[in-house]
Amino acid sequence: PGGPGKPPKSALDLLSKEELYAQVAEVRRQLSTRLSDTNRYVRHLEVDLLKRDEEIASHHDKLEAIEEGFGHVLRTTRELREGVLVQLDRGGDSGEGRALVDDRLRILESCVEDLAKALADESESLSLSRKKPISISWLGSAQDVKLMGSFDGWTNGEQLSPDHDYAGGGIAEFSGEVLLRPGVYEVKFLVDGRWQLMPEWPTSGSDPVSSNNILVVE
Repeated sequence: PGGPGKPPKSALDLLSKEELYAQVAEVRRQLSTRLSDTNRYVRHLEVDLLKRDEEIASHHDKLEAIEEGFGHVLRTTRELREGVLVQLDRGGDSGEGRALVDDRLRILESCVEDLAKALADESESLSLSRKKPISISWLGSAQDVKLMGSFDGWTNGEQLSPDHDYAGGGIAEFSGEVLLRPGVYEVKFLVDGRWQLMPEWPTSGSDPVSSNNILVVE
């Protein structure tokens, strides 16, 4: 079919323009469907993560209340031990009886201390898993400002909003709040489609093009 001295035509060469357009449209449709499905799945994950964060926050608050209660029990135990020993001394109790009571109360105090420490450790562990609201602001002249970074794999970022009365063309403060877990993140501002660093923040290197700002959440 290619003729003498000519390479045979491929299946792509044999397709008409209409058929090519149809195939391109079908590929676009499939990609659009996959992208839509992916976006739905991402939104599902975001909602699921938000629910988990709310559950973690609830458990953290309950643990803090229990930890506070154990602290009160521990203080009461120590006061009880001191009070009992004082009463025994006043009553002229034998040294053997006093030692027995002292030993039992020391054991009780030690158990309460261990429980209180375990709760404190668990509470600290949950604190590291709990997201914190971090206020972000950028000052300058722009129409669109986003904070991008490693906190979400450099995907969606966090949209920053200008002052309420900002009409464009002048200097304004763009601000927003991002929920982050304790850790170290690399971030950068996307201002009207161009990457910008915050000069006052620490950076990951000296090259302004390849470097990112460092954001530490404690």
